[in-house]
Amino acid sequence: MNSWRLIARGLAHHWRTHAGVVAGVACATAALVGALVVGDSVRLSLRQQAMQRVGRFDSVMACGDRFVTTALADRLCAELDAHVCSVVQLPGVANRSAGPARAGIVDVFGVDDTFFAMSSGGRARPAPAPGHALL
Repeated sequence: MNSWRLIARGLAHHWRTHAGVVAGVACATAALVGALVVGDSVRLSLRQQAMQRVGRFDSVMACGDRFVTTALADRLCAELDAHVCSVVQLPGVANRSAGPARAGIVDVFGVDDTFFAMSSGGRARPAPAPGHALL
């Protein structure tokens, strides 16, 4: 008996077991491929949403707990030949004037008109009037 004949007889005798293994491998492969396709699609759609929210901003220079003057933004604008806007970010607390509602972790951003001019799609919204805020 040669090895090919031994293989053929083994396959013929254990065909049910081999069929189950093949079916299991096919189901597992289909599940993995489906998960990869769905995951890739979700990743792409989340990236597109994030890029729409970012607007025309390409990079950010965070100065940590230090403040810089708007003259730095003006110099960067001149040297890089790009649109630059300065933003102040501070931690804050939001209180409701009528009632006990309170939010403890709030980011407060101080921006000027150049920030709103860099919104996504060129749809610039008007800056709030002095003494007002956008939520």
